[in-house]
Amino acid sequence: MPLTEGEDGLIGLPISVVESEAIDLGEVSLGDDEDAVAEETVDDTHFALNASQLLALAKNDNVFRNAKNIVANFHVDDAGEETWYAIRADFSWQDTTLLNDNDSEYSDPANLERESCEFQMDTNSETLTIQHICGEDVDKVPVGLFSPDGNTSLTNSDAVSCEVENGVTNYISEYLFAGSNPEHTDKTLSYVFKTDSVDDLDAGYWEWREDEVVKAVFDLGIASPVAAEGKPAGFVPSIKLDWTEDGILAAVLFQWYYHDGTGYVLVEDESELSMLRHVLEKVEVGLYEMGHDTDTVEKIDFDPAEQFTIAPDEPNWTRQEDDGLKLLEKIHIFYESGGIGRIFIFRVID
Repeated sequence: MPLTEGEDGLIGLPISVVESEAIDLGEVSLGDDEDAVAEETVDDTHFALNASQLLALAKNDNVFRNAKNIVANFHVDDAGEETWYAIRADFSWQDTTLLNDNDSEYSDPANLERESCEFQMDTNSETLTIQHICGEDVDKVPVGLFSPDGNTSLTNSDAVSCEVENGVTNYISEYLFAGSNPEHTDKTLSYVFKTDSVDDLDAGYWEWREDEVVKAVFDLGIASPVAAEGKPAGFVPSIKLDWTEDGILAAVLFQWYYHDGTGYVLVEDESELSMLRHVLEKVEVGLYEMGHDTDTVEKIDFDPAEQFTIAPDEPNWTRQEDDGLKLLEKIHIFYESGGIGRIFIFRVID
């Protein structure tokens, strides 16, 4: 970095010394090109990732960009009341093969095909209630998420009446789900926008509008975790199922891959596991029963860098119809990183 005489300058230091109270640079000499060279050098172990690993890390770790969205949409009024809007984009892929057709091998990440993208937006704003969203007992208020160019909008224009189930008030239409749960004191309203689009998110600021007034802006396009041909970038799970002789699910076995820009690379050495550990603190496995939605689902959280064999809580999942057991239709793998959700769907049987 330039350290010319009589001017301020910058010093480049390895991230590994960021918490140090004192740093010994040795003698610093001014070079002919006005760059200063320190006597002490940085060992290459401070930065051991290759270009492919850095690409995978970048595709997973959008923490700074997500923080920008959070800060931009957090407001405190003169009375000290806090209002916030937060959004997460969830991308989903589905394996084109059936796990039941090949028990001996792990699933191939190359078989994952892009499904869709949906957005979940939460807010503690009390300006609107769920009744305003669906127009029940009060005038409906138009709300929606609008792309930077204005050509894409996800709104409540096709609103229907609200539903109440287990104390949760929901509004459901073809492309929008809205929910309000009085038991959740930290959230007033949650919105989920479904879209059939499999294209990359438009770059720029998306606007959340309530009654044509912009209430929040979100930068979504820069965080798209999608590689060439719609394949998932960043870290991708590969699984196979371990069954007992009686056809009962014993465990879901995991491997992890990352996309290096041209294809998938198996996570094997310690540096790659360190990357995985850095960006994925928790992964969720969801076991879904045939003919059911979420009423009988079993979800298990685990540490992907430490746990590679995940067993159900109870041995009651089967791949053949059997009274008293749950017929396993599909498995969802979900994780969030850098404010972006990723869902990987593996079907067991048709």
